[in-house]
Parts: sequence; C-alpha cells; structure tokens
Amino acid sequence: MVPQNNKRRRLALRNNRAANNNAHRQVSLALSQNIYRNPTYMITRVFTWSNSLTSSAGGVMAQILDLNPSTSGDWNAVAALYDEWRLVGASIDFFCNQQNAVPSTASSWPIICVYDNDDKNTALSGLPNGLTYPQNIRFSTIWDNQRFPRLTVQRPRQTSLFVTTAVPSSYPCSFKLYAGNVTASTLYMSYTLRVVCEMRGPT
Repeated sequence: MVPQNNKRRRLALRNNRAANNNAHRQVSLALSQNIYRNPTYMITRVFTWSNSLTSSAGGVMAQILDLNPSTSGDWNAVAALYDEWRLVGASIDFFCNQQNAVPSTASSWPIICVYDNDDKNTALSGLPNGLTYPQNIRFSTIWDNQRFPRLTVQRPRQTSLFVTTAVPSSYPCSFKLYAGNVTASTLYMSYTLRVVCEMRGPT
C-alpha cells in the first residue's frame, strides 16, 4: 500500500506542477498582450539628422527647419512598429563652416534661432521679430568652433497630441533662423537636429 500511495503522490505532484506551469504561461501571455496592445504603453525614441545653412542671393538667412522626424533615416523602420507618435522635445546644434574666413570672404553678423511651437510656414522678418520668442539663442554667423551653439526645447505634453505615424509631418512646430547683411550665396554653417518622440500602439 505504501508504494501505491507514493506513486499517487508523485503523480499528483506532477499534475500540480504542470498545472502551475500552464497557469504561469497563460498569465505571462496575458500580461504581454496587455502591455504591448495597451495604447498607453510608450517608448521614447530620438531621431537625428544633419544639414547645412546657406545664405540667399540677397544676403539673408531666413530658414525654417521643420521638426518632421521622417527626415531621419531611422524613421521608416521604427514607425512601421507603432501606430501613433507625438513630439515631446528637440535640440539643434550648430557648426561653423566659415571659422577660418576673413571679412573679404564672408561677413559676420548676429544670427538668431528661435523655437516656434505653433507655426512652420512663416519665416522670421528680422532680429527684433526673433526676440519676441521666449525660446531663442543668438550668436555670430562666424565662430571658432571651440563652442557649439545649441537650443534645446520641450514641447508641452498637454499640446502634444498623438497622431498617426502615417503622417509624420502633422506637427506645426519648427526652429526658425534669421541673419541679415551676410555674404550672399555662402555656406555659413551646418547643424544637427534631434527630435524626441514618444511612440505607442504597435501594429
């Protein structure tokens, strides 16, 4: 009788262990499905790209830099994994291409870079116009590259609604620059732009 009882206990123990393992797998699966399908589950991703800034034929720099993350080469691969995104921050670093220039090559004038939270269509009309924006930096169009001017901003989350990854150009915000009286048609500087995005709802 004792061996038979031991056999039954071992069988019951095995069945109990199997049931526990199966329950654990079911819970783990449910949790993973809840996490990855929950629209509030988010990741934060930084997208980066670079470009250059050249003055116009009229000797003005009045660029608008759209904070569209699809400009980055990484966007398509990441956006394919998520349904929605929103912009929560950005930064721009400038690098001088005329640090060895003399006045006869390229003239140096003040330049202003501002963050516009609501518009990416209307260029700055001048330095006084740029000073009306609370988030701005000012520097010379020519510097020695021992320092790198940077403007870093955060976009208020209450105004940063999630939009579909199929339309990465949805946000109206931008960086805007202005410098007047610069040498015409001259490559003055380059920049690296980073945008911080929250992404959710994988497909």
